[in-house]
Amino acid sequence: LTLRFVTPLQILRAPVHRKSHIFDQDQADAQVVLDRCLRSARRWFPAAPLRPGGPVELLDNGLLRADVKYPRKVLRGSLGTLRLGFPQGVGDHALPLVIAGLVGIGRSTNMGQGRYTIDELPPIVSGWPPRPAEGLLARSTRHAEAARRALTESGPTPGVDGQPLDDFLDRLPLDQGPILGDLQVGRVQAEPLRGILIRRPDGGFRPIAVPTVRERFRQRLVLEELRPVIDQLLEDASYAYRPGLGRRNAQAAVRKAYEDGFRWVLDGDIADFFDTVDWGRLRHRLEAWFGEDPVVEQLMAWVQAPIRFGGHTIRRERGLPQGTVVSPVLANLYLDAFDEALAAQGMRLVRYADDFVVLCRSREQAEAARARVADELSRLELSLHPDKTEVRSFDQGFDFLGSIFCRSLVFDAPARRRGRGPEVIEDLDSLRSDASALRALADSVDWLRELTAEGPAVRVERRWHPPARRPSPQRRRVVVVDHRAVLSGRRRGLWIERPDQRPKLIDWGAIDSILIVGGQRIRQSVIQRAMRERVAISFHRRDGRPTGLLLPEGLRAPPPTTRRQWRWVEESPQVLAVARALIEAKVQNTRLLLRRQGGHFDEALRKLKLINQAVQRAESAGRLRSLEGQAAHTWFSCWPDLLPDGFAWPGRSGRGAADPVNAMLNLLYSLLYRRCWLAALASGLDPFCGVLHQGEGRYAALAADLQEPFRFLADRVVLCLLHKGQVRPADFHHPTKGPFPCRIGDDAMRLIIEAWEEALHKQVAVHDRKDSYDRHIFHQAERLRGLVDGTAAGFSAFRMKW
Repeated sequence: LTLRFVTPLQILRAPVHRKSHIFDQDQADAQVVLDRCLRSARRWFPAAPLRPGGPVELLDNGLLRADVKYPRKVLRGSLGTLRLGFPQGVGDHALPLVIAGLVGIGRSTNMGQGRYTIDELPPIVSGWPPRPAEGLLARSTRHAEAARRALTESGPTPGVDGQPLDDFLDRLPLDQGPILGDLQVGRVQAEPLRGILIRRPDGGFRPIAVPTVRERFRQRLVLEELRPVIDQLLEDASYAYRPGLGRRNAQAAVRKAYEDGFRWVLDGDIADFFDTVDWGRLRHRLEAWFGEDPVVEQLMAWVQAPIRFGGHTIRRERGLPQGTVVSPVLANLYLDAFDEALAAQGMRLVRYADDFVVLCRSREQAEAARARVADELSRLELSLHPDKTEVRSFDQGFDFLGSIFCRSLVFDAPARRRGRGPEVIEDLDSLRSDASALRALADSVDWLRELTAEGPAVRVERRWHPPARRPSPQRRRVVVVDHRAVLSGRRRGLWIERPDQRPKLIDWGAIDSILIVGGQRIRQSVIQRAMRERVAISFHRRDGRPTGLLLPEGLRAPPPTTRRQWRWVEESPQVLAVARALIEAKVQNTRLLLRRQGGHFDEALRKLKLINQAVQRAESAGRLRSLEGQAAHTWFSCWPDLLPDGFAWPGRSGRGAADPVNAMLNLLYSLLYRRCWLAALASGLDPFCGVLHQGEGRYAALAADLQEPFRFLADRVVLCLLHKGQVRPADFHHPTKGPFPCRIGDDAMRLIIEAWEEALHKQVAVHDRKDSYDRHIFHQAERLRGLVDGTAAGFSAFRMKW
């Protein structure tokens, strides 16, 4: 069941008892939520037959912090969704869940907080909330005069229809009625944007996407309605595009920090921020705050509007168009999670759009802040600009928002000498003969990279984007096992139909990747939509063996580090150290898993310890592969004593395994292999260039390398499923014909994959970082990328604490 909170939920985390530490996107406990539901229902209906139900698990945490600031108080809480699973059925939980949704759970329920709807129930059952008489779009029509005044003060540049501003204002008394009427009923289609380029004094380009004047008027109407609401949600560290705040306020905050004893800053800039905003994440935030209000679809339509430039219509896959009225406010909304995360870690942040400084008391704090800031940005699919981010002191001085800060002094930076005015470019014809200008254009304007490569004058390499999405708590893999399922791609998400079940729509923004097991009916629309949304589709046989991987067009090219990576693998003495670290971590994690099994495995533990010592002394990749094989043999020789009754162990068998246990292991190893492949891609590494295995193009050798420290997780999932009796011998079939001597039944396959996904998303603290196993796979690949780039001195593989 999916609980969709429509008023802020406030449940304190345990054992921390501070109002700022509440359930949010980083932490939520399903059992605590169910306990609060039962407590709230009993409070209102003490005579009702309400009893505690069976076990519950958290399948997906889609909460977002939505703290609202008032002059003397902060109303804290989280909005969004919690998806709960009930292994033994909903049962006795049903009635408390329905009642609690109406009366609220957590703190301040008497003020209306903590109320939710249940997506899977019809509105007549889950009757909260009542529908508003007017939606936000309808209410925005009241701001016609304010929108007109703002329009008169804006730039006169026309949009794609060529209508001048003065002409629109002259006709507004006649056209205003139809414009407001269409907006009130939500019947507005986003018009294309007019793309223009402004050449900067440094030779770069600033892209502008100009809406038509009519569209600017509509957006201003909606902005006037939304801005007060959104402004209450933003952190005090945000100073851009807010009423009553601006650059001078941000600069004053930096001066105040110096007076308070802060002497160092991390002077940061977000790389290509407006071009890289993830639409799925943006939609998730809008839906968390505005629910099903039509304003969400309208805002997303404006964000996703195509751009017309030089006779071309360009459709984008991400980003906020600079030049539209609503983009600045949506930028603040998107970065609010970043502001909240730094505030929760006690950092002193001053941010103006994508420029920011983190104030610190020492250089060590500033250096540590860089890593933490980069990590928080990665959660939003963003990154620090490497050339514009540095640690500086007030003694050295630094430039921020046009002012120079030097100790206690602040003075304006020298103004650039103005020429005849900015050069405006509306097509590429004037630049075709200027190779340096085209290269600068390809580096600075995301939506023009394809056009800059056209024509015989010059060939410009497109900037590489990772084809695989970085792992995120807000996104999950969709695994399709049921051969009766029919998949369709729709604008809002993936549509799944199965016999005797209600169809299901999964938002594209909530999908990490799609994994197809066996022969499923997948329509062309799924592939088209998935490629547009940058969602990889992986195909596997029934035994888990990967058969193919679909990646978005234009993103399949090798990353720019490929040549450097291959040269590093061939020449660097660090390669052997990386291979050692991977195998040492694998053996160590296996030892820890065996130790936790109990029983008499002292001899096996001793052998694994000796093997690990030999790994540390190994002088060749061949020797490491031999030691890895010895460790695997020692580990699997213990399995006859580890398996429950009913399951035999004939020894480790790879492809074409004829026994259930090996069939399960092969399935999960294949899923892990594909996950490591995508992690390598997302980190900018070539999955086929390994440090230990020698794939020779037959398989992704680096993915096989990166999976070694995580194999123990697949082993643990298999052993847990068998010992809990969740998978039984009857769940496996042994057909006399066909490619699979041992076939896993559909229900068992689904159960195994669900257990695997649950294990991947469990939190574990390793390398001073608490995160899910899924993200640790990605972090391990990123650490290797840092070694290849030369930005890291060493490499550490994923290693569980002993």
